[in-house]
Amino acid sequence: MADETTMATTEEQEEEYVQHDLEELRQQNQERIRRFQRKARNRGIGYQCPNFPIFNAKMEGLESGMYLVAGESNHGKSGLLLSLAWDYMAHENNHLYLVYFALDDTADDIYPRVIGMNQDIPISVSSKPTLYERKRDMGDDNVALYNSWLTRGQAGIDQLLDVGEKFTLLDGTDISCGEDILERCKDIKALVRTEDRQANIIVAIDSGMDIEWRDKKFKSEKELNDYTARQLKKWAVEILDCPLFVTLHLRKIEQNRRPTVADIKESGRWVYEASWLGLVHNDVSRNKQSAAICVRDEQGEVIPVIELNWAKNKKSSFKGTTYQTFITNHSLVKECTETMAQRFDSLIYAS
Repeated sequence: MADETTMATTEEQEEEYVQHDLEELRQQNQERIRRFQRKARNRGIGYQCPNFPIFNAKMEGLESGMYLVAGESNHGKSGLLLSLAWDYMAHENNHLYLVYFALDDTADDIYPRVIGMNQDIPISVSSKPTLYERKRDMGDDNVALYNSWLTRGQAGIDQLLDVGEKFTLLDGTDISCGEDILERCKDIKALVRTEDRQANIIVAIDSGMDIEWRDKKFKSEKELNDYTARQLKKWAVEILDCPLFVTLHLRKIEQNRRPTVADIKESGRWVYEASWLGLVHNDVSRNKQSAAICVRDEQGEVIPVIELNWAKNKKSSFKGTTYQTFITNHSLVKECTETMAQRFDSLIYAS
């Protein structure tokens, strides 16, 4: 009889414990849902890039996450990355500070591209101003044009000086490893938050495959890239809580075809960790004068078009391709119209 009483008491205790445990679990789940609801509400409409209205509409508001731009060399991935990141930073309502890491180039290579992009002038005007001053002073037929370029080049320098409170450009002379990149980002985010509680950073890394790590030994390039992809995703989502744009290299594509996710060099982990992945293709870069996906200027010169295949997109509903013209010597990226995009779609899918 005593055993039966003891068993009944034990069962009641277990049932009470289970009920208590389930209630605690229910409360935890409810709190997670409420946190999600608060975060979604605070996110508003997301960060906007008004100079790229088609991209902006398809993205449905940029938010924290890792955004990858992958492409072959000289296909425009770095120019596209810079243009998008700059536009998100420049839009006042975003309250974003751009931290740009040039690991493929030096800062002195990037500044002329920023000026060319913003002023619509050749990159060389700001990288070699003396050359254009001499051409102007020699009485060349293009004196008025050179004067205009030089004036706009100086305006571009002035703009960079003025925007210093929203833009930091760092290269390999400033950082030596991934840990340095993270520390600089954390420091800059803390600094901008002291001035503006709404402020956040947007980080651009060109290229993610050039990141090395302090005191880390890797058996292969794949192992290195797996580790890097996991770390950068953690930065974007957990540590920095910001949009993080990263360029990636592709394997050399021998056939005349557009890239797929399988062409990303060294590691599928990048694809797995990405919030969004855009594959860049430039028909002019690959096929030169026989390219079909391009436009021509008033003088009949070929202007390349960057095809951006939204190969992975966990942030919005769009799956497809967007198109941007790319005036390479100005580092100037502009969106194609919807009509042009429809024509390019027809040419690609008909081939």
